[in-house]
Amino acid sequence: MEGVEKTGKQLGLAEEVVAMTELNGILFVSTKKNRLLKLDPTAAGSPWTDIGHANDVKAMTSAEGFLFAVDQGGKLWMRDPEARGIHWTHIFKDYKVSTITAATGKLYIATLGDQLWLWKPVA
Repeated sequence: MEGVEKTGKQLGLAEEVVAMTELNGILFVSTKKNRLLKLDPTAAGSPWTDIGHANDVKAMTSAEGFLFAVDQGGKLWMRDPEARGIHWTHIFKDYKVSTITAATGKLYIATLGDQLWLWKPVA
């Protein structure tokens, strides 16, 4: 956009990232190598920490203390962001999902069947 000042600073590297979200000030990414990594962007020079698998993820968001991801097959998954090496839980099993986003604690789900859903995660 013309006239908009460019500001910002490089925080480090984000190699082979395919999806990213933020939760409680921590960045979470899935990579082309099917890994889930986390980073505290306020800790200068800190490396990404591998916290588990994120198989074939194409979209990711967070809500109510959980991470949510959509895989290439249209499955929606959720997991606790704090635990290392745990498995994702398949949710919303009756529909194929195209993408997701979250706002104010609610998950918005677009399906491959052209439906839009509002879902509130329950902790």
